Amino acid sequence: MTVLPTPRAIALVLGSGAALAGLLVFAPALWSLAFAVMGIVLALLLVDSIGGRRCAVSGVSDPGLPQVSYVGRSDQVDPVFSFASDTRPADLRWTAAVEGASDAFRLDGVQWFENGQHSRSMSDILRANGRGQMTIPYLAVAWKGPMGLIECRKRFALKKNIPALPDIKTAEREAVRLFSRSRSLGETQLDLVGDGGEFDALVEYRSGMDPRRIDWKQSARHLTLAAKEYRAENNNHVALCFDTGRLMTERLGGLSRLDRAVNAALLLGYTSLRSGDYVSLHGFDTAHRLRTPEFLGVQQFSRFQRALSRLEPSSVDANHTLGLTSINQALSRRSLIILFTDFVDTISAELMVEALQRLKRKHEVLFATFRDPILRDLINTQASTSEDATRALIADGFRAERDLVFRRLRTLGIQLVDAPAETFGGQVVNRYLDLKRRGNL
Repeated sequence: MTVLPTPRAIALVLGSGAALAGLLVFAPALWSLAFAVMGIVLALLLVDSIGGRRCAVSGVSDPGLPQVSYVGRSDQVDPVFSFASDTRPADLRWTAAVEGASDAFRLDGVQWFENGQHSRSMSDILRANGRGQMTIPYLAVAWKGPMGLIECRKRFALKKNIPALPDIKTAEREAVRLFSRSRSLGETQLDLVGDGGEFDALVEYRSGMDPRRIDWKQSARHLTLAAKEYRAENNNHVALCFDTGRLMTERLGGLSRLDRAVNAALLLGYTSLRSGDYVSLHGFDTAHRLRTPEFLGVQQFSRFQRALSRLEPSSVDANHTLGLTSINQALSRRSLIILFTDFVDTISAELMVEALQRLKRKHEVLFATFRDPILRDLINTQASTSEDATRALIADGFRAERDLVFRRLRTLGIQLVDAPAETFGGQVVNRYLDLKRRGNL
């Protein structure tokens, strides 16, 4: 335990020293009084130090830390301390440095005691800004003596490791909402019957139905128009592919593009597994970094989540040709390939488009990328100087190049999602459900 003087003690010593210096200058005969004043000051410091030691913290009985932290969510931290005696300090301040996935986030809090009883507390939050392992090596506490002249400080080793995982709870809630989307009268808006590729039932032909679905043999037999109704086929194969290169490390609203893509994949994975589809994961930068077996059923969602947490960002640019070629070789059946990636200009996207074109010959491809808010702000900002006009012109050029790549992808028949980070996950799921309804998988 370390004992240090507080600003109040320093002010007391300096004030008494200045008063004694004036006394010795103007009344030298009272020099003996100086020793008495110094003795009183030292006695006050000693008494306050003894009082501070009496209310010392002996340990941390409960750090109040979560076992698992989820990216983008906040966890309240309120540790429980044990004391060497029944005496409590007026207030107890604590702090802890968090290393790892939270980017050295710092936790600070205060606990108050009245008449020896814990009255209230103010504690900061633990927030993980990225996936990985967070480490809290120690918890430091500080409290003052009864007179506030000394401050006692003490450290308690924790060595607490907290895994930072993708936000599974938010993904489950959003997936259930998108999957059911109930109307006010209890009907289901998400209707998987009517546009799929698997025969479901023979129904009476109604106005507005596709005439090509009329079954003329059955209509002649029953003397009424009968139409075939189809249901979206289950057991489709969905491959979620992640570009883990340098561009995906850029942050959007506090989270990297890769982490936001992982959150969208959690939402999509829950929906796909609940729909009865097979889901696999792939990650690449300059090589194929992640390849998982196919998951099937909601009961495997926890395994799916743990596999997603193994995606690690890279500091090098991704090789789309190598990565997409290896993914194509790994998929033995026709699948829906959802590629989470980003690009800068048409030159960097040229090889990527060629690789996607080869994938499209065998698979259905969905290209998912984030709409850049910086480009939007630069273009929409009113230019007041020549520098603003230049930046807006350059940003508009980058947007034009992105639109050129998007038009080429649409020409190749590749599905496209270009959405802001806030609505990205929902739009990807909606596009997947739309493809499933139409039987394109």
